[in-house]
Amino acid sequence: MAIVDVIDALLSKRSYKEAWPAEKVRDYLIEQSGNQFDPLMCTASLALLNQFVKIQQEMPD
Repeated sequence: MAIVDVIDALLSKRSYKEAWPAEKVRDYLIEQSGNQFDPLMCTASLALLNQFVKIQQEMPD
């Protein structure tokens, strides 16, 4: 669940930061694979990243 929370936080605009573009989120996940995140979870999340972005665009907060 932590990786999905991070993806949502990075893709979302917050009062203290702008939303990251999907490409930057993708790069961050790749960089943190094996460090902050389990590599298998990163691979699965990267495969679904475009779907996460689409859902977020269709259902903004």
